[in-house]
Amino acid sequence: MASEDSFGADALAGVKAAIKEQKLPEPTIALYKRNTVAVEDAVKTIAAANPQAVLMICTAKPCEAFVRQYRKQGGFQPMFTLSNVSSKAFIQSLGENGRGLGMTQVFPNPNNTTLPLVKEYRELVKGHPDLVDSYPALEGFVSAKILVEGLRRSGANPTREGLITAMETFKNMDFGGLTMNYSPTNRNGSDFVELTVVSRNGTVVR
Repeated sequence: MASEDSFGADALAGVKAAIKEQKLPEPTIALYKRNTVAVEDAVKTIAAANPQAVLMICTAKPCEAFVRQYRKQGGFQPMFTLSNVSSKAFIQSLGENGRGLGMTQVFPNPNNTTLPLVKEYRELVKGHPDLVDSYPALEGFVSAKILVEGLRRSGANPTREGLITAMETFKNMDFGGLTMNYSPTNRNGSDFVELTVVSRNGTVVR
């Protein structure tokens, strides 16, 4: 299930490429209109296909609506979504329906204090319990560190062009357990990814 927009199209292109590489059967694809929670048709299409697993490419509210409706109709296959909805608010909104939901992550687990990056982050937010185990907050923290380092390398009078050039010098730049790489042809920065699961008590575990 995917949103009918550029986000959905980009993610589906990656899915299709991986399916082709692994020589897997063609998936059943159902789309929903962007900026809506009109997922009823998508639920019917996916349920009728009786898949082994369901991948959701969506924002938080339509993802929530799809999970609730799909489970209500008796769909109990494993369900997976992307890191863009990895927030406490989203998980809490699902209630019991969130248990077992697989979520990809593109940043380390904010509870993994074996990483210097996470130790530093948790020390800075320890007075804010709502942020301690938040993936989006850790992502913001890392993004700020990257920007500051880029500005530092830009010199005393940074410009847009200078910042871009400075960040392109990041070659295996270690931010405390998370390595960043940029170049004129690489704007991704990091290729870190791992799969997590929502536990019975609503926490995210690896």
